[in-house]
Amino acid sequence: MKRLAFLPLLALAALSVLICILPGCDELVTRENFHYDTTFIDNTIYEYDTACVLCHKDISDTVTVAVRQWALSGHASGSLVDVDYQGENSAACGPQCHTNEGFVQSLSGSPQAVLFPTEIGCFTCHAPHTTRDFSLRTTEAVSLAVGSFNRGNSNICAECHRSTLAPPPDGIEVAITPDWGPHFATQADMFIGRGGFELPESTYTNSQHTTASTTACIDCHQSAADGFGLGGHSLNLEFAGEQLVEGCNATGCHKDAPVVDIFTVVAGQAQLADSLANLKTLLQTAGILDAEGLQVTISLSSDSAGALYNYLFVTADGSSGSHNLAYARSLVNTALEVMRRTIVE
Repeated sequence: MKRLAFLPLLALAALSVLICILPGCDELVTRENFHYDTTFIDNTIYEYDTACVLCHKDISDTVTVAVRQWALSGHASGSLVDVDYQGENSAACGPQCHTNEGFVQSLSGSPQAVLFPTEIGCFTCHAPHTTRDFSLRTTEAVSLAVGSFNRGNSNICAECHRSTLAPPPDGIEVAITPDWGPHFATQADMFIGRGGFELPESTYTNSQHTTASTTACIDCHQSAADGFGLGGHSLNLEFAGEQLVEGCNATGCHKDAPVVDIFTVVAGQAQLADSLANLKTLLQTAGILDAEGLQVTISLSSDSAGALYNYLFVTADGSSGSHNLAYARSLVNTALEVMRRTIVE
């Protein structure tokens, strides 16, 4: 009996030893065993420094500022989520671009409808609780409707900011509907100068941005943070009447002739705006666009459909030629040529 009475004491002692050698909560979270004498047995402190501490400390300026910037960005807009609410996305778009959940799913498989989708936010592009740092979820090259986009960390931008429809091939009839077109964000395609409707007998060139900017989007849109509304994670180049031009005026770009207004850097931007207005009028005259400038349901030849495609392609880029002025002007000139010939015929 005395021996049996001693067994609980042995079990308690064994349990105490086991608890002492098992990792504590801090090791389970940070993969470190932090002892009372403030020493680390398994020194992987870099994981804590590069991820956890950015959020989990008394003063988390880095993440707090980024969140404030994001709140003033287009990514924070509820209108994107509204398009995909309960999976009811438009025919021209999909949940992979409009919601956090859809985008994350699309990187590993097919995005599914989400009952209560959330905005594109921090965890859309980053997964710090998985990677233990703030690296991007993907930096892989992106296949475009024509060609590919491979500009490092800007590749994640191109996952969404690209055309989802190739230009119409020659010699076919194209059924045009109100949501037909390349997409509402063709920046990646425009930047590299691919994906527009091109005539075989015409020449298409690119602006210096295509070669001068090796990392594309982030060179300008994240070049510097000016408050919360410009640069950084706002990605805005224009906000509340102010413009962010630091990226433009960096060494090797416009340093010798500093940019003041990104929409009037060269005279060609004004000419592009005039040409787009003329093209819109011709498309309306031909009954391809209605009085409000919206496309109608109609069947078109490949050339006429291509003219409409280029109008939508250049308009959806939204940069007033800043991304690739030479290519944008070439595409509009092609469309003008086609429409003038069509109307005369």
